[in-house]
Amino acid sequence: MIQSHGPSFGFRSIAGALLGREIRVQDLEDAYAERAGCPGAVWLPSARAGICWSLRAAIAGGTSVLTPAFTCPAVHEAVVRSGGKLEPVDAAESGFLVDPNRTIRGGTERRAVVLSAIYGHAGALFSQGLSKTPGVLLRVWDMAMSAPEWGLLNGLGERDFAVISFSRGKCMDAESGAIGLTRDLELAREVRRLRDAALSPGGSKLLLARLSAVTLRTLLTTPWINSVSKRVRSHRPKNAPASPVAAGIPKAWLDVTRFEGAAPSTRVDRGLALRNLIHADPWKQKRLDLAQRYARNLAGAEGIVLPEFSPQALSHFTIRVPASARTLLRQRLYDAGIGTSTLWRLPPGLNPDQLPNAHRLSLEVVNLPLSVTLLNSDVDRICDVLRRSTDCL
Repeated sequence: MIQSHGPSFGFRSIAGALLGREIRVQDLEDAYAERAGCPGAVWLPSARAGICWSLRAAIAGGTSVLTPAFTCPAVHEAVVRSGGKLEPVDAAESGFLVDPNRTIRGGTERRAVVLSAIYGHAGALFSQGLSKTPGVLLRVWDMAMSAPEWGLLNGLGERDFAVISFSRGKCMDAESGAIGLTRDLELAREVRRLRDAALSPGGSKLLLARLSAVTLRTLLTTPWINSVSKRVRSHRPKNAPASPVAAGIPKAWLDVTRFEGAAPSTRVDRGLALRNLIHADPWKQKRLDLAQRYARNLAGAEGIVLPEFSPQALSHFTIRVPASARTLLRQRLYDAGIGTSTLWRLPPGLNPDQLPNAHRLSLEVVNLPLSVTLLNSDVDRICDVLRRSTDCL
């Protein structure tokens, strides 16, 4: 079974992180700061926490925060928990990103902006100089699903805060954690203070839980274990639920005092995170090569809309298909041993009628695997199954 979110690490990497030289949080922060050419690096328990705390440190309660409507719901949750006023922006008519011009509005109105690199696609979002636009108090670069783009990160402005995630399914998957980057050392200190105040206790129990999680994921990549697991599980791919009508912000999001899962790091995830940084450049090239192979193999495939070319590494190769056929197509892929996902539905509280492009994307996307452990032959097989399944489209 080709997993939809295959890990980039194996047993040797896990053993090295557990038994080798222990990597401290400071070591990880220093390594990212040096590689990105950015003095303020802060380890975070999650990208969601980093988005929230950077906003909380930079804006007053009730300040407007322009945020993509089509993005991970955790981003919207982070904005609400920060105390900012969530103002979702619809996606552009093509692609997965917001129209950059839509995030520049209101003259000198004081606001913050969150820009999400959807599936790793960044486009022109991070190069348009929003941090120099009058009234922008903070520009959050949500690069959670991206591999580090050193050229972009070197261009961080004084009112920018970038976040890269280490959680599963991301390009820099280390099971847990994230890194925040900024040139504003005062902002970095405040985010670090909020982090230290929010973290729950760690200890051997947490280390065992993280070790068990990465070990289990690695075991499931073993062919015979994977095959047995697929037969044992009575699993049918499900689409994300239909986008809800506006129903208000979930009450849990309004609790600004804590984060679910705001746990400290362990030597296992810190070691894997540093390993990912060391291999970031060759892995970026591997993801680019796999994406190009997908694009060549699927060129002209009936009923499939391919993503726009991206010079940035992607977390998934995300196609669009008719909403009415998506469940059946994913089932055919699963039956052939290919896992997929459908990130994301519109978060609660957003009205689909007011965000038509984001709503359409939420019903049409299919995320194909794009792990660095994927072989060219795996991509060829996925594309072959897709082409043979197009009758359902």
